[in-house]
Amino acid sequence: HYDSREEMLLDVVGEAYRLLSESLHGALSGRTPAGRLFMAGQAYLDFGLSQPKYYEMLYTPAHTLGAEQFPDALTARIASVGQFFNDRVRECIDAGLFQRLDPQDVAVTLWAHAHGLISIYLRGCLPMDVDEFRHHFRASSRRAITGMESPSYEAEMDRAIEEISAHS
Repeated sequence: HYDSREEMLLDVVGEAYRLLSESLHGALSGRTPAGRLFMAGQAYLDFGLSQPKYYEMLYTPAHTLGAEQFPDALTARIASVGQFFNDRVRECIDAGLFQRLDPQDVAVTLWAHAHGLISIYLRGCLPMDVDEFRHHFRASSRRAITGMESPSYEAEMDRAIEEISAHS
């Protein structure tokens, strides 16, 4: 029994994070940093596709649920998911698989990419079946990690920014 609708909804968000954490924990069985990162990404994708309602609850702001903020215990659970991904990225950096960048910055970039793709797919914005989406997700994630720029990209982008800035 719950004293309020808000209390019940916050409990649902907590349950969503608990289930996601359980799913991610399996990635720790990977034998290498790359294996653990891949398995974590796969677990995140699987969770989003198999639990779409819980997945949406992960990203529902507290005020939408009728609360001013999340309770401390829920905030800690949310932070632990972020830390899990930060740790997987740090392992890849330490193993020389990623550039020596801030692990949190890299993890946020990868998370934003994954969350964006999953969210637009769940909203029906990508007209493909689930197997096609899984293939698209993996290919897009690989492009995000390996990069898409050509050798001339940086210089050309610098010129474009200078030109736009000069006209502003």
